[in-house]
Amino acid sequence: MKFIHPLNIRWLLSALVLAVLPAMLRAEPAAAPGKPNIVYILADDLGWTDTGTYGSKYYETPNIDKLATQGLKLTCYHITDNAPLRSGKGSLYEGGTRDPFIVRWSGVTKPGTTCGVPTIHVDVYPTLLEIAAAPRPDQPLDGESLVPLFKDAKASLKRTAIFQHFPGYLGSGPGLWRTTPVGTIQAGDWKLLEFFEDNHLELYNLKEDIGEKNNLAEKMPDIAKELHAQMQAWREGIHARMPTKNHADGETKDKTRRNKQGDKP
Repeated sequence: MKFIHPLNIRWLLSALVLAVLPAMLRAEPAAAPGKPNIVYILADDLGWTDTGTYGSKYYETPNIDKLATQGLKLTCYHITDNAPLRSGKGSLYEGGTRDPFIVRWSGVTKPGTTCGVPTIHVDVYPTLLEIAAAPRPDQPLDGESLVPLFKDAKASLKRTAIFQHFPGYLGSGPGLWRTTPVGTIQAGDWKLLEFFEDNHLELYNLKEDIGEKNNLAEKMPDIAKELHAQMQAWREGIHARMPTKNHADGETKDKTRRNKQGDKP
């Protein structure tokens, strides 16, 4: 049996998508809603502004742009220079978590619509379960179905916050880190980050400060305290593992790690 390298498989799949996508775009939407044969979802860890429909002035992506006009475009889907977003891939700032996500579902998604409700990768599985009318597994699911958003871009989800927990280091080169141990909570327009090395907090209003340049943790301590309490309760509820200090590194090296993050505010 011939082994195909994963990278070759990825290129084959990419070529297949590029070959089929133009034909899909030429197809007329269904005249009336009914049981769909295909729900087309495009999501990738491209930079947030690496496609024309999300504001790229450099890359030309006409087929993806056309797909976006025929379906629903999510602008706050949670996975490099992603300006105006802060940082890039691997970081828990918006530049590392906000990705393109476009859905075309004939007769369901309204062409040319945009949805700003925060969503995340763990939502995809329960979404596909609902679309396929498949039974839910006998286990907890972290995500929530996005079907209500596909049907109405102005709808909302049941949850009140999205949590992320990364208790480790992700390198980007010698002495550089895409991120150090950190946890986040996003509730509405507010996003709080807690960096576990020194437990310092950063608070941002994403509606007013999408680039996460203005840390409001000290100016708005009540909001920071409330979000921090929610994040701590969530961690305790799922028994999240926390990082422990590596005493062999020493205090000085620990501080240096955070100062050398590969982050461009």
